[in-house]
Amino acid sequence: MASTAVEKQPQASKENAFRLSFVAGLGLLLLAAALRVLAYPPFGQGWCIWLTLIPLYLLVRNKGWWQLHPFFAGWLGGLLWFGGTLWWIGHVTVLGTAALVAYLALYPAIWLWAVAAWSQRLEPHFVPAATTSLWLQRTGANLLLALLAASWWVMLEFLRGWLLTGFGWNGLGVALWQNLPLLQGASLGGVLLLSGMVALVNAAGAAYLSSLVVDLSAKQSRRPSLELGLALLLTALAFAWGWARTMSAEGAQHTLRYVMVQPNIPQEAFSRSMPNGEKLRRHVEWTQHGLMAATMRFAGKPPEVVIWPEATTSLHPEYDHRLAGVIRSLRQDLPGPLIFGASDHEPMYLYTAAYFAAPGEGEMPRYRKNHLVVFGEYEPFKETFPFLMNLVPFQVGLTPSNVMASFFIPTDSGGVLGAPLICFEATVPRLVRQSLAGSPDPNLLINITNDSWFKESPGAWMHMANAVPRTVETGLPMLRATNTGVTAQISPHGIIQAVLRQPGPDGESSRTVGVPGALAGELSWSTTGRTLYLAWGDWPAPVAAVVCLLGGLYVRRMTSHG
Repeated sequence: MASTAVEKQPQASKENAFRLSFVAGLGLLLLAAALRVLAYPPFGQGWCIWLTLIPLYLLVRNKGWWQLHPFFAGWLGGLLWFGGTLWWIGHVTVLGTAALVAYLALYPAIWLWAVAAWSQRLEPHFVPAATTSLWLQRTGANLLLALLAASWWVMLEFLRGWLLTGFGWNGLGVALWQNLPLLQGASLGGVLLLSGMVALVNAAGAAYLSSLVVDLSAKQSRRPSLELGLALLLTALAFAWGWARTMSAEGAQHTLRYVMVQPNIPQEAFSRSMPNGEKLRRHVEWTQHGLMAATMRFAGKPPEVVIWPEATTSLHPEYDHRLAGVIRSLRQDLPGPLIFGASDHEPMYLYTAAYFAAPGEGEMPRYRKNHLVVFGEYEPFKETFPFLMNLVPFQVGLTPSNVMASFFIPTDSGGVLGAPLICFEATVPRLVRQSLAGSPDPNLLINITNDSWFKESPGAWMHMANAVPRTVETGLPMLRATNTGVTAQISPHGIIQAVLRQPGPDGESSRTVGVPGALAGELSWSTTGRTLYLAWGDWPAPVAAVVCLLGGLYVRRMTSHG
């Protein structure tokens, strides 16, 4: 009897330790998700992104239930991450948002499963640094694991932005959108390069903490963390290079005076509550306000372009007589072209389009949206599972185009060529790169969007955060005309130079979303040549694939005799 009681005691102790590790793992998952959510709008605490993966590394580097189930741990963490940052899409489709979040969560699940597999193979090398040789052995293992983990993250982030037309929102690098020096790295390898750097620092930080725990448990003296030092040195060099790039002053080759209209029409108005005549009246009224503001600001010089947002009335301008009449009148009165968004269609096909209405008469060139939002504007499996069309708003799927376009805007400096981007297209790096492949190359990005779907949620500013890196990747400025916000002018270095704001009652606070207005400004910039990203595209992805292949083979060979 006594021996039985002694046997049960260790068993109970193991069960308690197992439960404790399970609860601690849940805490680490919640911490990782909280850090990820805080890194993006509306909180904007970008520094959190340097810590967000560390809890997950620790989760699979310590024995317990979560180490045995890394895929589930990564998927649950992904649900928390994407659910916490993309919940606002539920204003459009609740079921579609749930499907999207569940799908996106598969990527961190695959990543954490791979990290756990490599970590378990390298486990014999994570030993107390009792001697210099053991310290070098552990440092090498930590560096190898960090490099593999960062490379695997880059590959999966690339795939997330490509499969099923892609939804690459809120990559790790996007959280650096307000860190101008580090953001400049996007000109070399896009957001993927920034994400790889962030993932590497996270891995090195986790290695440091894991090694610290091992040494303290073994009562060994601490040795320098070479892996963390190298990652931080790399980040410091990137910061210094980016700082110098933002400080470089060059004369303006192009200038463009503009008026952008933000009518602030709620999404409900497009379906039932507001007549088309009232929607158009708001557009025209704020256009007049913008013209007056431009006259005062530019000392009597008229604006050279007027830009309206996406979905002016959601009707085709050739079939909506009110819209056609307003556009015809403005083409006679405006000093420059009008760019506006509306629908376009052919028999059996429905498009979202950007129109270019030059002064005078004649046809209006148009650009049809190429990139549709999965589970939002189309359902990828509708032929096989027709009932899934219930996930798409109004049960109507749009048709993607495959033709890019550009609009020539005459200016005092000789004219600029604008590449139109509709809605979420400004968040798709490869599409923006494709839009600039014409001859001659466009030298301005024009993003028209309607984020009223998301009401006054963080969606508008999150859209902005995911669009800003396109200016650095391409070395071109962007004009964003939105229905409800955020309407802004962005420099080629990703600097937000002007935003449409409505002052608050205290004279200090202001609102950028859910307010009407017109932004009149002048954009000045120089074209310094093609960036490395425009020339080579998403090269970090294939490089990361090679690193993972060679590194994985090396790990397998190194541990096969262990």
